[in-house]
Amino acid sequence: MARRIAILATGGTIAGTRRAGDGYTAATLSGQELLSALPGCLPGIDVRCEQIANVGSQSMTGEIWLHLMHRINALQSAGSVDAIVVTHGTDTLEETAYFLHLTTLGKCPVILTGAMKPADAHAPDGPENLLHALTAAQQPELAKAGVLVLMDGWLHSARYVYKTGNPDQAFVSWPSGPVGQIREGHAKLFHGGPDACHTFQSHFSNNADVAELANWPQVPVFYATAHTQPQWLASWLEQRPLALVVAGVGAGNVDIRLLDMLAQAVHQQVVVVRSSHCDMGRVARNIEIDDDRFGFIAAGDLNPQKARVLLMVALAAQTPVSLLQQVFNTY
Repeated sequence: MARRIAILATGGTIAGTRRAGDGYTAATLSGQELLSALPGCLPGIDVRCEQIANVGSQSMTGEIWLHLMHRINALQSAGSVDAIVVTHGTDTLEETAYFLHLTTLGKCPVILTGAMKPADAHAPDGPENLLHALTAAQQPELAKAGVLVLMDGWLHSARYVYKTGNPDQAFVSWPSGPVGQIREGHAKLFHGGPDACHTFQSHFSNNADVAELANWPQVPVFYATAHTQPQWLASWLEQRPLALVVAGVGAGNVDIRLLDMLAQAVHQQVVVVRSSHCDMGRVARNIEIDDDRFGFIAAGDLNPQKARVLLMVALAAQTPVSLLQQVFNTY
């Protein structure tokens, strides 16, 4: 029996086309056009396309996330597909993948893919990435690994993958490395996925508060650098966000002048999470900064953008502040 695979298209460079000069416009083609452009037939699979959105992923919104989540969960609950492939722009692909990793049901493989070149570029990478994603989606055991990202022949866990900006190796995973690779027309797994909870294990994957979310929690990311001025942080805090992710230097550190301001924000019920803007940064509790004293939460090895995703989902799910550090330790 043919494997039933749904492609949920959202736009991105994979659906982009060139314009005059060296530029291109993302999200000009439909998912069906991407599928139709693949060479030859796809033996052993029955593929159908749905257009969820058609945007460059720099314009990805919480509303599109929820639409994707609901559609993926509906397809999985109905048992109408054996796997799902999501085409997506690469700029925020890791954030969408991690959101779905936290909130979908994990009943079948879910694989996101994209491209670094538009569809009509010389030697575009999108068709091969899409073919590889469809190849991997035929293996039901991949559902156990949570949501996956397929780029350049490598399978990455949504928990660990991030975009490098290097066109020769656009996505890497840290600290785990990729979970698998496409070899001789099959997905070869190196290990079964992340130790962290995900999909069917997740507290958020069947959570009514997340499913019915109308207004996303306001959670900005504040980047700390050399010569950061306290008034910059003050202007952010004047907006009264529900929470704040600090993308600190090194192990999540900030200028000592900012610590009291952040501690005062915590006293005023603002959740403060410390992350690092280093590519391979890790923020552990109470190393250089006394998190217990200041009331901060340490993001571990989640980068700032993923720490923000987890924090928004946890707050949307009405998670008590006292349990948020446990949430970051778990997911």
